[in-house]
This record gives sequence, structure tokens and C-alpha cells, in this order.
Amino acid sequence: MHQKWVVVMNRSLMKVFLEKNQHLMHLKTLHNKAMNYSNSELGRHYPGTISEGSSKNTMSASSPRELAVEAFARKIAKFLDNSRKRNLVSHVVIISEPRLMGLVRKHFSRPDFEMTTQWIAKDLAAAPTRYLEDVVEREARLSG
Repeated sequence: MHQKWVVVMNRSLMKVFLEKNQHLMHLKTLHNKAMNYSNSELGRHYPGTISEGSSKNTMSASSPRELAVEAFARKIAKFLDNSRKRNLVSHVVIISEPRLMGLVRKHFSRPDFEMTTQWIAKDLAAAPTRYLEDVVEREARLSG
């Protein structure tokens, strides 16, 4: 099985595309619903955080939003790891805003790194599919 996925993500969502004959077919979208809430609303779900405008001194200096993004990065890494283990994918191209990319990489296993053939540090989650196809093709030419 040789399935190549293109995974496009930002703090709010992750889109998974299957690459076939240099065209992308949408497979799945995961949403980070936490991005729909304010820091104060998220603070109820992440105790021990400092919300914006708070002068309280607590154990963590991370905002609830940062913790929600970290949790989403873990969810993405786990989804890709499980997909690899179930032989749903053999190669992955990841396109992501740089900060989220770093968080996802932090949760990758060695086999996950080995299946990732390209890392493209750009926030293109809202880009049209045709534009994503062009970016993947151009980056493959530059790296190969």
C-alpha cells in the first residue's frame, strides 16, 4: 500500500487530502472547537492558567488558548500515528503554520517522522485545493 496524504493545518483545523496523480482528494477535516471560545471561557477547562488580563499568580503562565492548541497538536499527531499503524497512509506531506508544526513534531514518533516526506511551513489551511496542489508540486521539485 502506497498512499500519500497531504495534511494542511492551522490552530483551528486540519484537512487531510489523498494525493492521486498529482491531484488532491479531500478525505477528512478535524476542527479545533476550542478556538471558538475566548480565553476566559477556555480557562474553565484548563485550571491553573492565566487568562488575558488576569493579575492572578498561578502555577502556569500558559494561556488557555495555548493549552488548547497544544492539545490539538497532540490530537493531530495521534491521528496520524494511528493512521500509519492501521496502514492507511505510507507517506505524508505536512503543510502548517510554523508554531503548530513544531508542536505536532514534538509528539511524533520515529516512524511518524520517517513517513513524513515534506514539511512546508506555511498557513494554507484556507487555500483552495488547486493552490495546494501547486505548492506541493513546487516544493517537491525544489527538494528533489
